[in-house]
Amino acid sequence: MAGRKKIDAALAPLTFSRRYFAGSPERAAACLEGFIDAAISYGPHEDDRAGDEFYHHPARSLVGHVMRGETREPAEDLLWATDRLPFEGQVAWFEALSAPAIERFAALESNCLETAAELTGCEATFFFRDLMLFQVRFHRSGGDRPCPLVPQHRRLPAQMLSAGLCTGLAISVGIRGSTVGNDGGRAR
Repeated sequence: MAGRKKIDAALAPLTFSRRYFAGSPERAAACLEGFIDAAISYGPHEDDRAGDEFYHHPARSLVGHVMRGETREPAEDLLWATDRLPFEGQVAWFEALSAPAIERFAALESNCLETAAELTGCEATFFFRDLMLFQVRFHRSGGDRPCPLVPQHRRLPAQMLSAGLCTGLAISVGIRGSTVGNDGGRAR
């Protein structure tokens, strides 16, 4: 298109931050870049970066497999990423990708909080609540203890799984500190 200015992708975070976060554009730009860097890299290409659904879909799939007693076969809906790994291998694959992401997003959250403290008024609200912090926490929640139920699937009584007593864990796989074990299924 004639007359359109080309955008330099490397400068886009700083250009955007100068427009919307004049109180601390360099730090805001660093947070935007950090968000891209913190995302799970799940494939061979530089842009194979996970969106928020990546954290929640595999967790739901794996927990669902446990609840249906299907842990002797791989989760078919994860074969695109894990090939024919057995179920335990799929769990290990997901945890190996998620665990480092938790640390990256926790560090990014800290940087975002510090940056938001340097902003005022609408800048702070837009940056802190609407743009960065919500997304950072949402991504971290998907990786934070992604499958509290799955690693312990061998210890869960079959009647508890079939009765659906763990449905809350299956739906909210990002709950920090939840465990299920030989305590009768009580989340702690």
